[in-house]
Amino acid sequence: MKKLLVLAAILVTSAGIAQTEFKGRGDREHRGQHQPRFERMMDDYTPEQMATLKTKKMTLALDLTEKQQKELLKINTEVAKKHKAKFEEIKAKREEAKAKGETPQRPTSEERFAMQNARLDEQIAMRTKMKSLLTDEQYKKWSEMKESRKDKMKEHFKGRMEERKEGQGRRR
Repeated sequence: MKKLLVLAAILVTSAGIAQTEFKGRGDREHRGQHQPRFERMMDDYTPEQMATLKTKKMTLALDLTEKQQKELLKINTEVAKKHKAKFEEIKAKREEAKAKGETPQRPTSEERFAMQNARLDEQIAMRTKMKSLLTDEQYKKWSEMKESRKDKMKEHFKGRMEERKEGQGRRR
């Protein structure tokens, strides 16, 4: 009888612990404590540092010349400064809403269209700059690297969306 009571107590305790851990994952405050890698990088590095690291990675992958490295560093620095400014703007809006006790407002459809349009314009400009900077072979490899990274991101987010759906199904 004692063994049965001990076994029942262990089962109840482990089930309770598992429930609190599962609930913690869905809690907004808990999620706020974990910063995605991109946010940590934006907080830790200056735009110049981010551009330097990206340029060096691309130098290793594409075997760039000195001249190409210098030009690419300028391009990457410019892009990193824009990204940092946009990140800081979004972060400030989020903190302002949090201070007011509100949830951050999602952009309207017009704002989303404008943001996507601007992002695509930047991508076109970057592609044009890279095409003029790199050799045909380097440009081809760069394009393949971008596609590979894009595919990895799609898989990552697909997996996260599936996890969310599974988590919502369990809560009901």
